[in-house]
Amino acid sequence: MSKRLKGFLKPYTRRESYLLYLALAYLLVFEILVQFALPQFIRDQVIAEVGTLIATIEGVLLALSPQIRIKNIRDWVAVGLGIPAIMLSVMAVTIADYQSIQLGYLSQDLESYTFRADVTLFVLLVELYAVGILFTKFKDDQEPNLKGLP
Repeated sequence: MSKRLKGFLKPYTRRESYLLYLALAYLLVFEILVQFALPQFIRDQVIAEVGTLIATIEGVLLALSPQIRIKNIRDWVAVGLGIPAIMLSVMAVTIADYQSIQLGYLSQDLESYTFRADVTLFVLLVELYAVGILFTKFKDDQEPNLKGLP
C-alpha cells in the first residue's frame, strides 16, 4: 500500500501530501468523536434535523462531483459514497420523523446506529471530496497513475 501511495503522491508537492495526511487524521479524530462522544440513544428530533442538514450537504457535494478531474475519485464520490450516503440520510430522517410523530418514541438503538452510520458515510464523502479537489492539478497536465487505488 505504501508503494502505491508513494507512486500516487510522487507528482505532487510535499505540502499537498501533508494536507492529505492531515485530512486522514481529521477523519480518524472525527470518527472517534462521533462513535464515542455521542450518547447511546439520540433523540429523533436531533436525528431528523441533523440528518436533513447532512443530506443537503451530501446533495451539494454530489452535484459538484463533476469538478473532480480524477475519474476514480470522481466515481467514488458520486456513486461509491454519494448515492449511498444520501439514501442512508433519507432513511434515517424518515424513520426518525415516523418514530417521533407517529409512534411517540424517543429513539431506538437501531435508529441511533443508522444515524451514526449516516454521519460516518458523510465524513467519508467529505474527506474523499477534499482529496479529489486537493489532487486536481496534474504535473504536465497528465493524469497520474491510479492503478490499484480505489
